[in-house]
Amino acid sequence: MGKSIALMGDILYNSKYDIITLMKNIIKKADIILFIVLVLLGGALTVWSLMGGTDKTQVVIHVEGKLYGTYPLSKDQTITIEEYGHYNQVVIEDGKVHMHEANCHNQLCVRQGVISSSNIPIVCLPNRVVVEIVDGEEEVDVLSR
Repeated sequence: MGKSIALMGDILYNSKYDIITLMKNIIKKADIILFIVLVLLGGALTVWSLMGGTDKTQVVIHVEGKLYGTYPLSKDQTITIEEYGHYNQVVIEDGKVHMHEANCHNQLCVRQGVISSSNIPIVCLPNRVVVEIVDGEEEVDVLSR
């Protein structure tokens, strides 16, 4: 009887030892796998953000002071505006915007050239068209109390 209890104790001790050794190996492998997954995920998110994955920069067009449309700066396209007897053609290309054509008499909006930031809008005063680039984040122009 004493030998069987001792033998049973050895089996339990050895199986506990095997389980502990096994758990240590599993945890080590899981830690390594988790680390690799996190590094790959972090790298993928970095590349995605640098490539403009969440590009929120928009081209906003107003006609007669009212919103005509909002367009992504990242998508090349041509917008034709025919309102109130006036004609303007805005081109978004390679992350830049320009007034390609207008039926205004002075053509200053066409000659203004290309814009690529929110610093200066394109304005066609005779046709009352304003084209501006707006970043996705709200900017505060004036603070008042």
